[in-house]
Formats: sequence, structure tokens, C-alpha cells
Amino acid sequence: MKINEIIFEDTSAEEQLGGEDSLTTNLLPVLMFLKKRSEDKELSPKLHTNSLIQLVQNAGDTTFNYETLVNAYENNESVKELISDFNEEEITLTSDSEEAEKGRRESEPKDKDPQKTVAQMAKKARANRSE
Repeated sequence: MKINEIIFEDTSAEEQLGGEDSLTTNLLPVLMFLKKRSEDKELSPKLHTNSLIQLVQNAGDTTFNYETLVNAYENNESVKELISDFNEEEITLTSDSEEAEKGRRESEPKDKDPQKTVAQMAKKARANRSE
């Protein structure tokens, strides 16, 4: 096999991925910027889908559209981590407070009785008081 055949094969493999590189170079930085900006300004992490499409196109991917966004969401874990929900009208980005709340809910036992918890806390407080 010649070196130009290897280079040719690598180039064709990138084309078959459907521009995966353009997603990482354009879509992900735009999503991260929007998420960070909404957190810094304490704004709701929502925006119009057309606004995101326009921002990605302005970043250099002139072929980016809604179908490309759907494809990226379905096939790229990084995009899934940044977008919590979207449709043709609106996109909701994940927020750090939302992720922290989700982590807290997952760590709490689901079948824990609140009355038992309060009773245990009172018992512990009584034991500490008598010492």
C-alpha cells in the first residue's frame, strides 16, 4: 500500500462521518459559550432554535440546520450533556444548578421515611446534649 492511498482512505473516512469535526469546532463551542453566559448573567438557559442555528452558521458552518442539530444530539454525547431539551422552536441548555439538583436526587434514598429521619436526628441531638 502506498502512502497516498492511506491518506486518501483517511480523508474519505472523515467525509463519511458527516462533518463530525465541524460539529466539534462550531456547535460545541457555541453551546458552551451560551451556557456559560446564561450562568454568568443568571439568565434562563433557553434560546430560539433559529438563533442557535444562526450563531453556528456565523461561526463558520454555513450548512448547519435543524436536521444537523438533531443528528448531533442523537450521536454526540457532548451535545447531549449541554442540551437538556429542544424542539423546532426552542432549546433549553443544561445548567449547573440543574445538574447539582439531579445529583442530589440520585444520591438520596427513595424509600426513606421523613419521620424516621427526624426521629434519628432528635435522638442524636439528645445524645450529644447529655454528653
